[in-house]
Amino acid sequence: MKTKVKFLTVQCLVQNIPLAIGLSVTASALSGHLSFGIGLLSNILIGFICATVLTIILPTQKIAAAVARFFKQDPQSFGGNATSNIVMSFIFTVVIGLIMSFYNVRVFPAFVLSLISTFIPIYIVCYIIALFFVPLAIKAAIAATKN
Repeated sequence: MKTKVKFLTVQCLVQNIPLAIGLSVTASALSGHLSFGIGLLSNILIGFICATVLTIILPTQKIAAAVARFFKQDPQSFGGNATSNIVMSFIFTVVIGLIMSFYNVRVFPAFVLSLISTFIPIYIVCYIIALFFVPLAIKAAIAATKN
């Protein structure tokens, strides 16, 4: 397996599974429909697929490093991680939130209102998850690609 593909695979698995679970459980709890059935599993799967596509399409590491450097933080430090995750969590929450709101509500403008009404708590959960799992995902991906 090519190094870049292996790196992205490990990064996506370690980073995006907790993100998808956290986002889906939080959104379900906020909507008052928290049940651990097929609906939640489908939301977790959609969240994981969306997060993985975003991770592959966006130069997430470059954006995160640029944000950290803009605020005069070392991208490898906790401060750099905390700073860059403010922006990255916002991007992920908006894109995944719109897609999942549309999937679950399917009526315009109700799905947009659904996203707006749940955005802040979901953003906070995604930010906290990213604080812990993004550095872990990067370290695991680096370890997996060392030969």
